[in-house]
Amino acid sequence: MIYEGIDFAHIQANLGRCYVSDDSQALQVLLTGPNKPEDIQRRAIDCPLGVSWGLTQLVQGHLPPDLGGDGYKTRETERWLRNHATMYQTNQLWRARSNAEREQYPRASYFNGGSHVQSAAGLQIVPACLAWLLQQIAPDAKPNQRLAAASAARRGEGLIIEAHPRMFLYSAIERLYRSDSTVVTNETLNVVAGYKGNNLEAAGNRRIIYDLLQSNPAWMGQTPRELLPVIPPEEVIESDHTFDAWLAALTAWAHEKNETLGWIEAGIDPAHVGAEGHILVLR
Repeated sequence: MIYEGIDFAHIQANLGRCYVSDDSQALQVLLTGPNKPEDIQRRAIDCPLGVSWGLTQLVQGHLPPDLGGDGYKTRETERWLRNHATMYQTNQLWRARSNAEREQYPRASYFNGGSHVQSAAGLQIVPACLAWLLQQIAPDAKPNQRLAAASAARRGEGLIIEAHPRMFLYSAIERLYRSDSTVVTNETLNVVAGYKGNNLEAAGNRRIIYDLLQSNPAWMGQTPRELLPVIPPEEVIESDHTFDAWLAALTAWAHEKNETLGWIEAGIDPAHVGAEGHILVLR
């Protein structure tokens, strides 16, 4: 099985793609996809697949309540994920660091709900992504058929699903910490929080993260695999866009293996998820 991850951007130079193949023994990182697109089992894209339910109602002339109290900006899944990640034990570990650790790792927070989980309405790439989504899933269909296909994708039922690479990574680190607290330290969390960027430090952090996930398969849950290659491809390390695409591909794989928290488990209103979408992280 082959899974595709896409770090979406409306600027082609910033678009990242990565694949993982699963032969039931190992997850192999691939930089090129299969010759036949239909051989891709599932695709995960790093971009919201919808906007807030309230906003969709407003543009149709309705006057719904502002459920998030933020000017109709956030989706229910974004508010849920902020609350969910705040309860991670790794967040508690970071908050409990010693004075010496605070001097060594002065980062204010490991998880920042405002910047790490941004509202779909505030992301400029969302309109282009929605156009891309409809083109991919139903290019020749009628509008109502496109809407039905898009709603299936937002529920995580289609070939294309929504990913959030940073938060998927955080959920993997949380699983590792709960499995063996000695594997994850505040130094680990500092590295994970600083994985984004085009500088040497961020690239070094990405390499450390890859090694950590490669050597500790407990984050995979009930279907552990060997992560290959042992030494990651340089493109995955050098580009945070490719690294995010790799994390998105892992999201697609994990969702296929029923390791992610679906919208039903998250308690998201079924009337909303078809318009808003749902961010998938590890259970």
